[in-house]
Amino acid sequence: MQEVEQTPGLQRGAATGTKLPVSVIIPVRNEAKNLPRCLRTLGEAGEVVVVDSQSTDATVEIAREFGAQVVHFHYQCSEWNAAAGVQKAATQFVPGT
Repeated sequence: MQEVEQTPGLQRGAATGTKLPVSVIIPVRNEAKNLPRCLRTLGEAGEVVVVDSQSTDATVEIAREFGAQVVHFHYQCSEWNAAAGVQKAATQFVPGT
């Protein structure tokens, strides 16, 4: 079994306090029930952009409480939603799904 070398400062739960240089883009609509659980897992991400498509619940407020950047977008399809988030992302590399 081969061991994976971990880079100092990028280990899960590292005590350095540094954020990973990634932007996470989350397209949402009325996800107040699920969004907190999702955002809690992203504490190490350098940036979180929530692209909201006219939610009528507390989605936007929850995203802001977690420190996410909120982008308002009129829903057309998920690809357009993600594209709006990519335009707002600060990092150069944005992983896709």
